[in-house]
Formats: sequence, C-alpha cells, structure tokens
Amino acid sequence: MKFTTRRLKHNQCFHVLRGLSATKLVCSVFVFVIWLLLRKKKEPQGFLWLTPRSGGFNNQLITIYEAINCARLHRRTVVLPLIYENVRADTSSKGYGPYPFEDYFDISELSKVVRVTTPAELDIAGIPCDTVHFSTSRHFKANARRIPRLLKQQYRQRFQLNLSFVPFFDYPVEYRCVDDSMCRPKDADSLGEYSNYEVSGQGYNIRSSSVLRMIRGAFKPSKTVLAIANMVLESTGSSFNSVHLRRGDFSTKCSELPKICERFGNESIVQSREAVLSKVQAFREPHLPLFVTTTHASECRDMLQRSGLKLFFLEDTDLPAHLEWAKSRTDILSFSAQIVASRAKQFVGNRFSSFSTEINNMRYLKNSSEELLFF
Repeated sequence: MKFTTRRLKHNQCFHVLRGLSATKLVCSVFVFVIWLLLRKKKEPQGFLWLTPRSGGFNNQLITIYEAINCARLHRRTVVLPLIYENVRADTSSKGYGPYPFEDYFDISELSKVVRVTTPAELDIAGIPCDTVHFSTSRHFKANARRIPRLLKQQYRQRFQLNLSFVPFFDYPVEYRCVDDSMCRPKDADSLGEYSNYEVSGQGYNIRSSSVLRMIRGAFKPSKTVLAIANMVLESTGSSFNSVHLRRGDFSTKCSELPKICERFGNESIVQSREAVLSKVQAFREPHLPLFVTTTHASECRDMLQRSGLKLFFLEDTDLPAHLEWAKSRTDILSFSAQIVASRAKQFVGNRFSSFSTEINNMRYLKNSSEELLFF
C-alpha cells in the first residue's frame, strides 16, 4: 500500500512537470538551485576560536560578546573559551584556571543565538593543521596580554595545539587554517555605544543595541551560579536595595586617569561612607535592607556597620557541602552576587566598572524602564 501511494505521488509530480512549458521548467529549476545555494550559505562556515582580553571576568565578557556577534554575522561556529579567574592587569597575579565556560553559563541557551562548541567537544583530529588563530578584542591587542600566554600553555598541553594570536580584525590570508572569518571593527558597531561614562558606564550600553540585548539575553547563568544566588536571596528577601563598592585597584584610578576624576569627582571612583549613605538616603525606600557587592567585604562592613541599615554580603552565606568547591571560585561567587544585585529594588553602581554594567544590563533585561544610578 505504501509503495502504491508513493508511486502515485511520483506519477503526479511527473505529470505536473510534463505540463510545464520549457520556460517555466527552466525558471523552476533556477529558483530551486538558488534556494539550495542560499540554504547552504546560511550553514556555519568554519570556526571562530576566541580568547578573552586580560582583566576581570566582566572585561573578558566584553570580548566574548564581540566574538559571538562576529560569528553570528560571518556564520561561524564559536569555540567557547576557557576562563581564567581573578586575573588582574595591574598585578603579577596569573589568575586561576582555566575553567570550562559551562561553569558560568548554560550554553544550551547560547546555542539559540549562534552555533557553539567547546574545545573538549571539537574534533581536533578533523582540523587540517596544528595551529589555531584566536580572535581578540577590537580594543586590546592580545600579544601584550597575560591570558593569551596562559592559554598557549594550556591548549598545548590539553589539545596538542600551538596557538597564534592576532587582532581579530586583521587576519592575514595565510592564517586561514581554522578560522577564516574576517571580523572587522565595524562588526562590533552593532553592539551599540561603548563606554559612555556620562550615561551608561564602562562597556557596551545594552540600551542602545537590540543586537546586544539578544546576545546578552542568551547568557543564562549555570545551575551552580543560580543556586548560590538563590541562597543569598533567601536571606535578603524580595525587598532590598543594593550598591556596588570598588576598592583595591580602584584606589589608584585618579592618579592613572586624572581627567576622569576631575570630571566626575573622587567619590565616583572609591566611595566614602558619607557618599554611600547619601545615595542610600536618595532611594525611594531607603529603609530597606542593603545588599553590598564588593571584593572587600570586611572593609565595607566596618565602614557601614553603624549606619542603622541591615546589611547583607554574599560572604555571609554558608554554602552547602555540594557547593563547597565554589568557595575558591571568585568569579562564580561574583557572578552570583551580580544576579542578587540585579533583583534589588534599586541599585547604585560604579560607572567605571564593567561589573556594575553587567548588573545594569541584567536589570534592563528584566525592566527596560529601569533608571541608571551611579556614584
């Protein structure tokens, strides 16, 4: 019966084609060929390997957003990077890691925007040579940075690959072994305004780009990050305010960027007790508990403990046994703190910190009318 039905369908198709004039038949074949070519063109063409810029986790994300957008525009499969934690451009720290990208993000969500794979999943044997050329940020050259040097060693040990680094907008023809995408500075233009300190702070302004909103919206936290954030939120409750306080490397910002300090004031960089309390009092509900996200919890706790506010720090949360391993993972903890701050009624950030910008981006994705507040 199935055979008879299939045969009838074939006969019907034959009669339809037979009834077409020669001109219509040629046109139909032409349209079909064009359709096949367009379909093939949409398929990913090769890989885009990327390495984040040196610096903290959120500065690394800036580069990753650029690479995701480049891969989307040029139909490349993104090879997600290994992540180094606690890398500081201003110290001798080499950071910790590398750690899998999946420790931080749910890559199943990201794959809805662009095709992705991990170094472990990639069929190394199928690559036609042993040198991989990584893309780097349009804002920073990789050769002078710390992370590429660390990655060279790790990829050589793990995958027997030699790495070569070039700016992502300058791929010579001879470098087209694995990644022949031609990422250009203009590719990043669609990500919107970059580092407008007056309006949106350090990094890309999610409010100025629907493309960045789409990409950033696909960066969903991993189960571990979300579990830690939810434990903190159980303590804070649903009604609280939040601030992000920078210390450490920001204490020298004014000597490095005197014009910035002259324009926005010293308190915009490192805040005093009076500056913090002044902002808190300006909240719509200043009496609410205050979640403080910072890398210097003890110092900030001492500074604010007599403020009369109920204070919360991520460090106050006791992690259960199955999450004990995350205590040493500073960027997993920081990412969890960002999620908590993004749920606050109001949040005040540091306009010179990409950490604050990521919180503001998360808040915007939840509420596009959210007002930006900075010290």
